[in-house]
Amino acid sequence: VYVIDVVPPGDAYVVNSYLTAVPARSLAIANGYVYVACHDDNSSNLEILEITNPGELAPVNSFPVSGYAERIEVHDYYAYIANHEGLRIIDVLNPNMVYPVASMFTPGPCIDLTVAGDYAYLVDKDYGVRIVSLW
Repeated sequence: VYVIDVVPPGDAYVVNSYLTAVPARSLAIANGYVYVACHDDNSSNLEILEITNPGELAPVNSFPVSGYAERIEVHDYYAYIANHEGLRIIDVLNPNMVYPVASMFTPGPCIDLTVAGDYAYLVDKDYGVRIVSLW
């Protein structure tokens, strides 16, 4: 994970970096934290880093996620993770004590997602787009 100062864009530079335990695939920023979906052939997890001030990251938690955590979005205090098996929803209200809320499996590998309103739009690599009602 790299933190890059982009103001002004022509003078962008690396401010800080953080090496995750396994390769980072995607990240989301919300509520003063960076949420990173990570996976390799042996493990998959959600890593949570606190943004202590601009450019500084402090590790807070690492939570195992079954499948291969590919993409992540965070809305309100829920992390939505596309993980090849489908959708995982994790409560991240307290980043020190996160827990799974729900799972939804897709027939093929779920490789991407977008959350908009009350719906999650999932990309199933083999079967196209799936729309899931969250409420």
